[in-house]
Amino acid sequence: MNYRTNPKNGDKISQLGYGCMRFPSSATAGVSDIAEVKRLIKTAFDGGVNYFDTAFVYGDSEKVLGEVLEDLGIRDKILLSTKMPQFSCKSGADFETYFKKQLAALRVDYVDYLFIHNVSEKKRWDELKSWGILDWIQEKLDKGQAKNVGFSCHGSTSEFKAILDDHDWDFIMLQYNYLDENWQVGREGLKYAADKGVPVFIMEPVRGGLLADKLPPKAKTAFDNLPTKRSYASNAIRWVLDQPEVTMVLSGMSAFEQVTDNLTTASEINAGGLTDNERSAYVAAAAAIREFMDVYCTACGYCLPCPKGVSIPDCFYYYNLSFIDDMASVKRNFAGFVGNGNISACVGCKACERHCPQSISIAEKIAAARTRFGL
Repeated sequence: MNYRTNPKNGDKISQLGYGCMRFPSSATAGVSDIAEVKRLIKTAFDGGVNYFDTAFVYGDSEKVLGEVLEDLGIRDKILLSTKMPQFSCKSGADFETYFKKQLAALRVDYVDYLFIHNVSEKKRWDELKSWGILDWIQEKLDKGQAKNVGFSCHGSTSEFKAILDDHDWDFIMLQYNYLDENWQVGREGLKYAADKGVPVFIMEPVRGGLLADKLPPKAKTAFDNLPTKRSYASNAIRWVLDQPEVTMVLSGMSAFEQVTDNLTTASEINAGGLTDNERSAYVAAAAAIREFMDVYCTACGYCLPCPKGVSIPDCFYYYNLSFIDDMASVKRNFAGFVGNGNISACVGCKACERHCPQSISIAEKIAAARTRFGL
């Protein structure tokens, strides 16, 4: 495993972090398979991963991660991060209410890295400040309940810069990959933070799986023509780790093969390690993907649960896929695998749109998908 140094505090962080958003599920829907999670976490830890990331809104992730870390006896040997759900807070009192629940679920009395989750607009940050969040952050630091405090962001470059400049943040996290190089905060924001000496953690390097097993044929060909054959997920992660401004990249690993493949990738690549041919392949692959995407969905799941039970990310995945694959096959798989995602139940209430980090007009696009599938 290769490590990078946090420029703020000197922490040696594995350049591959374990994102705990998508733990494998047991036969009981919605419940993580603890035995398998333990196997994956131990494999990652034994392979050198020392950063593990979760959040309040990741289902039972905090609870399961806490149990597994305690069982393995490695809490003091890793860097643990979680995210306080500011978007669910109605007043300053809620900061502490949520955080206490998180510490209890994780079975710890402190976290190494605490995010203020998805602060993407300066006006929302100003509102949080009016509720006393700066005093609350300082209290967590003074008490040692959080060793470092930062924020994650899905906003624009300008909004991100305004939030970053408004406080002395310990670290930040951005969505960034070869498809999103100039989307949301993008490369400009990445370099801006790094130039200020702020550690930059990266999420969505394979964009919810799109840059792994869901690539369209033309994008796959761009990588298949390279002399060294790697998994498509490995290629995506290599692109991020090639950049010196990145301190660590998170990968949401839900299968043993993903863990072992990512460990190999993170032990081989360092900043500046890509060849010119590889760089050209990323440009070609991104162009091929954009040819078919109508909805820029990362399958993060923040739009869920839908009040009417619509499986929004599944609907958009098959909708986008319908532009590059055989329609009959896509419709058959859509119906067979997810039962059409309950797409016809959408009433256009737009409750989902308030939570979408990509600012997708979800109701409008669901209607377009219904029309395309004849539902």
